[in-house]
Amino acid sequence: MSYKLNSNPFSLSFGREPKKAVERIGHIDEIIGTFLSDVPSEQIFLLTGVRGSGSTETFSSIRALCICFHLSADNT
Repeated sequence: MSYKLNSNPFSLSFGREPKKAVERIGHIDEIIGTFLSDVPSEQIFLLTGVRGSGSTETFSSIRALCICFHLSADNT
């Protein structure tokens, strides 16, 4: 028995545009501040989001900032 896909089963678009966009800068600042704290209030952050919502971009920004802070701390 063979099956034939007539169309792509995955949506290539985000879908409906959200009514309100979530401001990521505040969340990124909070996470970076926690990571850089002498006594962090959190040890783990879970970043989630549907495809196209910016979760990977947010993670990449956090990672880049952590690397920059780490490198600047090594140079002092």
